[in-house]
Amino acid sequence: MRRRHFVHIAVLTGAEALAGPVIRAGGLLPSLPKKMRDQKSGIRDNWFFRKRFGMFVHWGLYAIPAVHEQYQQRYHIPRRQYEQYARQWDPVLFDPEKWLDLMQEAGMEYLTFTTKHHDGFCMWDTKQTSFNVMNTPYGKDILGMLADACHKRDIPLSLYYSIVDWHHQ
Repeated sequence: MRRRHFVHIAVLTGAEALAGPVIRAGGLLPSLPKKMRDQKSGIRDNWFFRKRFGMFVHWGLYAIPAVHEQYQQRYHIPRRQYEQYARQWDPVLFDPEKWLDLMQEAGMEYLTFTTKHHDGFCMWDTKQTSFNVMNTPYGKDILGMLADACHKRDIPLSLYYSIVDWHHQ
């Protein structure tokens, strides 16, 4: 698939989820090429294409200073200083069931979760690094809890994992 077609599908999928057929009727966006509309192409058989509306949870240590995920780099926070946020990580109100209740109430059908962003902090129990949720005051495998809750409700869970890792030398 060429990049242009990928972007075309991404735009249409997101726009149709928000505005439905109004987009096409108003002529703002062209419809998918015939080949891509064809059931035999496999695109419409893809669960992501069918679900269309889901929740993306972008959550990590950067929530503590209440800034975005680029906080460490954009504000030139030294790694050792940023690591101190792990000592404060204690989201005692985290409840994956409540997240899923809200998600389903809004009509969302899948969840994407940030398992590790560029800062390198892992939201699951891993032996690959000590910079993870298990070595915080919270000390629980957030990803594992979320995965179990999604599995129980048959909600697709996709994982965002950044290869870039500012914590790893």
